Formats: sequence, structure tokens, C-alpha cells
Amino acid sequence: MKRIILVLSFVVPFFAFSQSDFAYFQDIFFGRQPTAHAEALGGSLSSLDGDLSATYYNPAASSSIEGLQVAGSYSSPVSVIDDAYYNYLGAGYKLNRFLTFGITRYHFSYGEIYLTDETGTLTGGKVKPRDSFYTLNLSSEPRKNLYVGININYQDWEFVQLKDQTLFADFGIIKKFIISREKNKNQSVNVGAGITNFTFSKLKPKIDDEVYEYKLPAITRFGVNYSYGTGIRERPDSLEMFKVTVLADYNTVLNSAYFTSFRSGAELQFFEFVLVRLGYYNQFINDHDMPEYYKDHLSQFTWGLGINFPLHKIAEIPLQFTFDYTSLPQESNNKEAVDYDNFTTWSARLSIFL
Repeated sequence: MKRIILVLSFVVPFFAFSQSDFAYFQDIFFGRQPTAHAEALGGSLSSLDGDLSATYYNPAASSSIEGLQVAGSYSSPVSVIDDAYYNYLGAGYKLNRFLTFGITRYHFSYGEIYLTDETGTLTGGKVKPRDSFYTLNLSSEPRKNLYVGININYQDWEFVQLKDQTLFADFGIIKKFIISREKNKNQSVNVGAGITNFTFSKLKPKIDDEVYEYKLPAITRFGVNYSYGTGIRERPDSLEMFKVTVLADYNTVLNSAYFTSFRSGAELQFFEFVLVRLGYYNQFINDHDMPEYYKDHLSQFTWGLGINFPLHKIAEIPLQFTFDYTSLPQESNNKEAVDYDNFTTWSARLSIFL
């Protein structure tokens, strides 16, 4: 249902405050995660490899995918706006060990917002605030179990009368350490680091010859994960009976004193079919020296489920399909009770082993 919005601060936290807090970009950079998988794990994916969607956190993550991988996700609502949504689409292909490339789109839309005057009377105007960026991902494995990658991003942003486009770039690296690889047991540790917008790019929209300047966040991410899998394996491609992966991330922003966060998660996988995920994050935010009204941090326990169909192992069909789901409360920066509906995120990933 379309809603009449009088104050756009419902959809842009701290709208009236300083642009140094990235007020216009909080949802796409610090709020909603690209996939249900990421939401369920608290956004702690900067050390995870083999997943195209994880290139949002670390461009090196795509280097260990197999063949062609296609993924998509849809999440809604946002705040009090039922029509608002966030979606992700991506496709990546591993040409060889030294080159994997992918194209992704991240799109955040608030739907149609009808404008009113200060009395609440419709003015007849409406806007469609949105934020999109398109990413070319290039990654490589220059040495065994060492992955590096880069993202080239094109951002297309529009908010009421403000509109502009810019380019920014990300870099990441992941090192995998194999602890053991035996017939009935696999153990490994990943260490990853990445930086979003190392170019420190800005948007500079113009209205009536007046130029406004809005910097994009430069986010550094450091992560580690431990993975343990077990099962009786007669062949290398046999199903694992059980696998657990535990992840932890620390994120900070180079061009802001806020949005530092700790993120963690755990995934349990049973016979490679059923996936259960739990997570937690704690993010420091700006209360604008009004602690009686606004929080100085956001924290939440997260969860999600996944179903995986490894057809390449059970039916000798070179496909693997994964479906992920989560439904979580929407955290608010306001200390007063805010009656937001849960948001729901659905994701799907298809791997084709060429």
C-alpha cells in the first residue's frame, strides 16, 4: 500500500542532521544486507569465499566459485513504507584460476512517496527516491588458497530533487589455511580484509546552479572464519554429513567517527541439504548529543534458514540450487517504541558447473 509521507525522516535516519553521517546512504551501506544468507549471519561475510554475493563485503570472495553462479534476492518492507524494497542480482563466471569476473546490481527503492505541505494536504507531487549501484567484479587466485579481487562500482542516486552518479572502487583479499583434509574430516580457517570505496568518492548533485557535496563511506572490513566438516566419504564428491562455519567481522569507517560494528555468525549444515544460521551484530551510531531521544548503537540477534540441492552430487547433474530465507524485526535509532513490521528477505543462488 502506498503511503502519504509528510516527513522524509521516516526513510532517511537523521535527515535533518549533518551529511557527514551519510544520512542519504545509510540504508544501502549500513542497513539492509544484500541476501538472506548475509542477514542471518549478521553481515559477517568479509572472510567468506565461494559466494558471489559476498563480493559486497570482499571482492576476493568470487575467486573460488566453480563454473557459473547466478544469484538474486528481494527484501521488503523498509521502515513504515510497504512499497519500499531492496534487491540484489548478480552473475559470475570462473574462466580459470587466475580470472573470475562478475556483474551485480544492488537497488534500494522507497517506492512512490506522495508529498504534502506542512498541514498534511497533498500537493500533487510525488517522488521515487532510490539508490542503485552496478558492480564489475574481477578476482584471481595468484597463489593456491590466496584470493584477491577488485570491484568497480557505478552509483546512480536520486532523492527528491537531488540526483547524481559517481564511480567508486573496492579491494579485498582472503587467505585460506587448510588445517586438515582427510577422508572423513575437513578443517580450514579463512582470514579476510577489504575496503569499500578506497577512492573516497563523492556525489555532487546540482540544483539551480548550486552544487551540493555528499561523501560516500569508506568502509574497512576485517574478518575470520573457521569451518569444520565431517562425514564418511567414499569419493571426493560425496555429501558431507555435517559442517559448521563460525564467522566474526570487525568493520570501521575511515571518513566518519561512527558506524564501527562487530558482526558474528554461525552456520550449521546437515547433509548439505538443510542450513541453519544464527548471527549477532552491534553497530555504533550517532545519537547527535540527544541520548534521551536517540540510541548510540544498534544491536540485534539474527537467524535464517536455507535449503540446498546439490544435484551435481546426488544425481550427476552439474547444478546446485540454494534457497535462503529470513524474517527479522526492523531496528530503529529512536528510543521511543516504533511499530515497524518485520522485514522478510528471500534469496536464491544457482551454480552451474561447466
